[in-house]
Amino acid sequence: MVRPLAVMRLLAEYRASLKAADVEEHVDVWLHRPLAFVIAKLARPTPLSPNQLTALSIALGVAGGLCLFSSSPGVVLSGAALLFASQVVDCADGMLARMRKSSSELGRMLDGTADSIALAAAVAGTLYRIAQMYPSPGYAQALVLLAGLATVHTSSFHTLAYDHYKNAYMRWTVPGSREGEDLDAARARHAAALEAERRGEPMGWLLRAVYSFYLSYLERTQRFLAWFDPHTEARLDRIPEHDPRSAEIYRAHHRGLMDAWRSLFGVGSLMLGFVVFNAVGRPDLFLVYRLFVLNTVFFVLWRLQRRASLASSRAMGYAPRSTEAVVV
Repeated sequence: MVRPLAVMRLLAEYRASLKAADVEEHVDVWLHRPLAFVIAKLARPTPLSPNQLTALSIALGVAGGLCLFSSSPGVVLSGAALLFASQVVDCADGMLARMRKSSSELGRMLDGTADSIALAAAVAGTLYRIAQMYPSPGYAQALVLLAGLATVHTSSFHTLAYDHYKNAYMRWTVPGSREGEDLDAARARHAAALEAERRGEPMGWLLRAVYSFYLSYLERTQRFLAWFDPHTEARLDRIPEHDPRSAEIYRAHHRGLMDAWRSLFGVGSLMLGFVVFNAVGRPDLFLVYRLFVLNTVFFVLWRLQRRASLASSRAMGYAPRSTEAVVV
């Protein structure tokens, strides 16, 4: 018989393994993270590390993407299942780190890299499958490729925006939050690692590759935000320490928009789309949805978000100082 007190403790532990409720993707809270919590709970007393779970999520994602190149419906369905498992394990690594209170900057970098590799595999396999669905006329596959590249490009804006506003929301509203990393802090760590290498402490090829990707991602985020929303504070470390008044103002202006970002534009929603539409054999509909429907919603959110950022900054008496050009 399940004891109510034990269930309550388990629910409390599950909630503690999540980020702030206002920023978690809905699909993660209701689907991916409950399953990830089981994995993290089982892994907690073992030597398995969060970074090893990240490596497993990469392997599952790549395997799933490769399966999409198959002509066998069964193998394709297996690929969709592997992509789903990749996203669940990707959620589990952070939950395990929070359970053990062992979050690290390396883990943050690896987690972002894992997302990109798994998504790249899913994108490649999905575009291949769509191209096979439209073998004629002769230019159809070229059109599929162009539409696919446009979808990938705009979808990268979606995830960049969600990641930034999630991090900014937590920094403004959650006491002591250090969610996300500032570009300047990442560059300083990289410079320290290079200095240590000059003293005879090599980084290794893996860390060097992760740094290259991670810094490129942060620099791209800065450039994107300077165009997308010059009224937001893109340099996260410049956001002041938590202040109840500022937190309430920021929450009042941004909570509704944050709900829209986390409902539609996170990596969890993107990966679930690859899983579902490939599983039912209509990846072409997913491309149409992302390119036309979601980009229309994104355009509307863009206009609303700029207004909200400007209004909240004025109400708090805060002027963002992060719109200067990024020097790469």
